Amino acid sequence: MSLMYHKLFKQQSSVSILLSLALLISFLTANPAIAKENDPAIQFLLLSRHTDGAKLLFKSGFEGSSQVVPFQGSLHTLVGQDGDFSWETDLPEVKKENAYNSASRSPRFFYIAGDDPDPFVETRIENVLGHTGKPTNALYMAVKDDYLDYETRTRNEFSIYPPLDFHQAYISYWVKFQENYKEVWPEGYGQRMLMELKERSNIGHQQYRWNINVRRIGEELYWHLSGIQVLPEVKVEWGVTNTDIPVPVGEWIRIEAFWRQGDENEGRLWLAMNGQEIADFRGRTQHSSDPQDLHFWSIFKLYTNIPWFETGALQYQLIDDVEIWSDFPRSP
Repeated sequence: MSLMYHKLFKQQSSVSILLSLALLISFLTANPAIAKENDPAIQFLLLSRHTDGAKLLFKSGFEGSSQVVPFQGSLHTLVGQDGDFSWETDLPEVKKENAYNSASRSPRFFYIAGDDPDPFVETRIENVLGHTGKPTNALYMAVKDDYLDYETRTRNEFSIYPPLDFHQAYISYWVKFQENYKEVWPEGYGQRMLMELKERSNIGHQQYRWNINVRRIGEELYWHLSGIQVLPEVKVEWGVTNTDIPVPVGEWIRIEAFWRQGDENEGRLWLAMNGQEIADFRGRTQHSSDPQDLHFWSIFKLYTNIPWFETGALQYQLIDDVEIWSDFPRSP
């Protein structure tokens, strides 16, 4: 493929070369699956999109020695090396020398499923047909039933615990929702959560949170973003629903999100799917009167509510090719 680019640009003027490069970069941005071909010319062009201030913090396609292992008894976590990055040491997380750190703040899957989670959740890395049409490793996350001996519902989420000075990030990954997503969606219930971030609190409950959800409206599924202040009382402060671009099911889609914790002037939550902007909320993304540092960021989450469990349907999703950056790696 590099030979093709060489022939394309060989006899063009400087101006036309720049125009061709701009058009090609635009095409690759809208079709990121092509980057998986690992062609050097493609990699060079994609790198040319990066802003000077953005730093790649973490990257994994669940390849190499990546694996899901037991953690703290009934939980699990991700370990192993994938290329230049390790699940154990390279995720943005509180360092051991920080006083606000404990074993409970290590990256891990969280379930609410008692001492034996197997009847309720399932988490594994499996080999599947990926978004390029070729076999690949991907993270399989499922919720099978609800653990009733607790006041909140069972979920399957992978959370990281960022440093105290961590107030913004960009993340992208590929996700595939189950093929029968619409068929098993409970009638009358609105949403299923994919990502969430929460501020910490010294009194046991997170003070503020935002989340990214899929909602059913009529016969279609759409993205919905919301910001919720929890203390002193639960209040949904803002919500953004995009009803122009439906969420595909049974196929791979690429999610990009950027968030910044801040007040009315600095806060932001941006979401794109397959290169199309879904939402761009600009406003307060922290507690109104007592903002705190981040407690955790659930970068992958499968969380619903009682009506889902009443259907008896298995809930699952696949995740692949994760990247976390300090800022936008390209201009949104």
